[in-house]
Amino acid sequence: VLKEEENENASMSSGTNDLLRFFSFVAPYFHPSNTGPWEYPLGLLLHYLSYDLCRRLGLAASIDSLHISHPDLVRELKRADPFTQRLKVPDCEIVAVLDAFVPLCQQALYSKSPHVGRAAESAMNFLAHIDPIRVCPPFLDLAARALDISSATMSHQAPAALSALSRLVQPALRRHPPVLLRRLPDLLRLSLAGIDSNDQNKSIRTLIFYRNLTSWLPVGTSSSAGGRHSLVAASHAGSDDDGTLRLGKDLMRTLSTICATQEYKDALASLPEDSLLRSSFDSIDEDVDMLLEETALAMSDWALAFLDRIYLLLHAAGEQEKASKHRGVASRHSSADVANKKNFGRILKETMVQMFAAMDEETLASAIRSVVRFLQEETLAFAAKDASNLCQAVAAARLMPSSDNASNVASPGLDALVPVLIDDLPHHSNKTIIYRLRCMAGAVKYAGKAVLNHRDSIVSAIDCAFSHSDRHVFKNGCKLLRHTLASQCEAYPISSDCRPRLRQSGQASIGRSSQLRDDHVVWHVPSGEQIDFAVDLLQRFVIAKLHGLAEEENLSSSFVTVGEESEEESLKRKVDALRWRRMLRILRYSLRGCSGILLDPEDYESYDSPGLHASFRRSSSIPVDEEDELEVGPHVKANRALVLSSSSASQAILERLRVDLCIVIGSILSVIAGETCDEETVKGPAQSAPTVSSDAKICKEVIAIAQMLLTRRSAPFRSVESLAVCKGQKELTTDFALRDEAEHIMCALQRAGLLGGDGRILYKDGEDGGKTVPRRILLTRVYLFHQAIQREATYSVPRRLRKISANAGSSNFFQLDASIDDVLSNMKCIGRSAAALSTSIEHPKSLDVYEGMLDGLVAACCLSNAIVRGAGLGSLDYSLTRFGWAARQRVPRLLSSIALQDSKQNGKYGIPSCALLSTQTDAQGKHKRFAEVLKGVSSVIALPRVMKEVMSTEKNRLSLIRSLCATQSLISLLPAEETQKMVAYFQGIFSSFRSRFFLLPRITAQDQELHEALLLLLVDVLFEKANSERGAVGSHSLADKA
Repeated sequence: VLKEEENENASMSSGTNDLLRFFSFVAPYFHPSNTGPWEYPLGLLLHYLSYDLCRRLGLAASIDSLHISHPDLVRELKRADPFTQRLKVPDCEIVAVLDAFVPLCQQALYSKSPHVGRAAESAMNFLAHIDPIRVCPPFLDLAARALDISSATMSHQAPAALSALSRLVQPALRRHPPVLLRRLPDLLRLSLAGIDSNDQNKSIRTLIFYRNLTSWLPVGTSSSAGGRHSLVAASHAGSDDDGTLRLGKDLMRTLSTICATQEYKDALASLPEDSLLRSSFDSIDEDVDMLLEETALAMSDWALAFLDRIYLLLHAAGEQEKASKHRGVASRHSSADVANKKNFGRILKETMVQMFAAMDEETLASAIRSVVRFLQEETLAFAAKDASNLCQAVAAARLMPSSDNASNVASPGLDALVPVLIDDLPHHSNKTIIYRLRCMAGAVKYAGKAVLNHRDSIVSAIDCAFSHSDRHVFKNGCKLLRHTLASQCEAYPISSDCRPRLRQSGQASIGRSSQLRDDHVVWHVPSGEQIDFAVDLLQRFVIAKLHGLAEEENLSSSFVTVGEESEEESLKRKVDALRWRRMLRILRYSLRGCSGILLDPEDYESYDSPGLHASFRRSSSIPVDEEDELEVGPHVKANRALVLSSSSASQAILERLRVDLCIVIGSILSVIAGETCDEETVKGPAQSAPTVSSDAKICKEVIAIAQMLLTRRSAPFRSVESLAVCKGQKELTTDFALRDEAEHIMCALQRAGLLGGDGRILYKDGEDGGKTVPRRILLTRVYLFHQAIQREATYSVPRRLRKISANAGSSNFFQLDASIDDVLSNMKCIGRSAAALSTSIEHPKSLDVYEGMLDGLVAACCLSNAIVRGAGLGSLDYSLTRFGWAARQRVPRLLSSIALQDSKQNGKYGIPSCALLSTQTDAQGKHKRFAEVLKGVSSVIALPRVMKEVMSTEKNRLSLIRSLCATQSLISLLPAEETQKMVAYFQGIFSSFRSRFFLLPRITAQDQELHEALLLLLVDVLFEKANSERGAVGSHSLADKA
């Protein structure tokens, strides 16, 4: 035996022998019970060594792939990079390293240290991608034992086993499916106990395992899981110029041949009998089709059992955790609690959506009946959000094969849920109505065209919510309206397109990475009928209510500040305010759903079509050129086509709806600013002018709507956060050996000038592009790219509007003398086409209205209420990301305010005159209003985008420094209680100035003179300070001598 070991060691390099000897000595440190200081460094070492071995084998496979397609390139590559000649690892060394590392990974995987466990899990992932046929079985069997009831006392094993299972699904299915398929029924049965309401960590890992499993294996019969649906156009199939990139032909086969050589098998056979690699190898060929059928039946039964476990989770759900508005030691929920709950809800939703997308029709019908029965039996008020996510998964649009072998989009889940959720809705308790409205909002979110079949039921549910007196019922009605509008106005991938494919392009594709070539994404694209329904909802719940609010008699006296009013009059005033709040909330939620189809009038000026509404056809000097910088972007073009597919009545309503809403909101902001411009308008208790500014909730709603109109061009948002989550999930499914193989091939081809010469950026598609992603992640990434285009439109549209109006001049839309009557008259014009209005009325340009709303947000930053002031400042800061040039125009006005040199600029750009306010006092003789405006102006100046413009010129720098150096006299005018606050605000300006200071090139003589004036000013300030200090020291010395 010793001679055989010596011969075997002699065939390996000395470095490999030293490495194996080292790990044989430190093997006891990897035991799960070890908690010493060497545990983590050794686990990290195992992680990096496993990755380096995986990477080296991938690079060696890349040389073999290049040798097949470009032999001359390989010769030149070996000459230029000699290390490529030594990439190949002897088979006996690969087997020896795997045999040494696999037991260590097994032990470290169940370590009590979470960091060591994660390092071992990633090392296991690297080793599994090298030889999944021999590496996966030991870990799968160990995970099954860890999940068994006999291991209940070892609580740390189950979460680690579930995480390991998530990593092993794809490698096992790709190389040798029977490795996983024959163990899968037992794993599904044992893992169901992981859905535990008392252990969130274990539940999350179980859900991730199920999400990953259903991303690679369909639920139910596999007959409908292969190929493409006939709905997809076949004209693009097989095109070589489709924007995708293939770096080789069957790169995975080249990689797998490393472990298929005779020398590799001989090295395996020479391993000891107790080796994990040798005991796991099973050379018996099994019938994969039969195993797939058994797996399909097992997963159908598991899906229904999984739903039962989800119901138990919803039963045990407590009150929704939200961050407290009043933070402190007595805060009910910490931010960590809220983040954990949000993460758990996201993973639960993704798992349910993927499971229902992977179902066949028979299993789906059984699951729908189970969900309907669950919703009928009881109401779970605390689980309304998770129940809504469940309804979203059930009712998502699906591709349904019809009798004529053509495919159509339907939603059997929505057809089953709507009668249950709408049944006798007004006669239930408030909690039941809230629960059912929330479930209904989730059900319609991605239901597509199937929503049109239930339009009457949805409208009646929204009517019921809006007529209800309970504010929670009303809010959930707003959510239902928002999701209904979004589902009918937005494009999104069909959920069932995430179903895994077992066959693709005529070949078995189980475990194979999804690709875009020959398998394009199936989208839900709104039709003209859907746009008409969305316009009908806007007409019914937004426009009609605004008209009703404007036409009510004596409405202008709804907001009156009354000093000594009776209780009955006070109650009446609050009811009127409640109506305004509700109307503004309905408008805000509606905009969140239909912002995409609300275009600017300028978006139609360069378009001419026979189907275009007559009011859209107008002469324009804008050139219609696809490459012209004034032409609209792809997002605007797509939404313009959607609007033009609707009826002429819908087009007439949508023609100026966005601008009209901006005019209404801008006029309300003007009224708020006019009511608080000086002390005289706010200190009188009995006044005839309406005071919308006295209601903080109305002000906040108006500010939020203004921000949405300025920065929203679609319903989806926060795509950046979703992109980070998608990248993390993609990293968990990456085959690093395949990725490194593809990257090395691409680098070699680029160096040789065989790739990338045309300047195009292509998508590396499928396994031959180095990807190992399931269909779910591929569709998510494509959808996020679509959202990125929508987000880009929020930047490009304002820039285009500015270029259009560059030579046309601008008008000041913001006016301090606006009144409630102006607001009401603007409300009456909403929803009416330009032809229906008086032709003598000159409509303001979109950019003028947007800049007027920016001035209104600046005015909101100067209000008396600190909460409203903060909301206005946040909205202004975010809006300036799209209208950055507006900050440059307003810098001189802001600087003149803190210098008290704005006596003739009252209300300009929404800023009250600080010079006038400094001469006015309130009833107590204090400059209270002056202090509030000064706080707002200082906060606006301290914004990064405003400070960037301040720093851009020497003139602005001089004005800022001159104002800051003269703040002592300014602070002396403030009330005593505001002094320290104002010092903090000025300190914020100076901190922003100091952190962003940079040198400017002083090219012109004027810049040089301004810079010298700035230096002289600073020298004078320092000289005066030094003299004052000397005088103070001299007076003290004279006093001491006396």
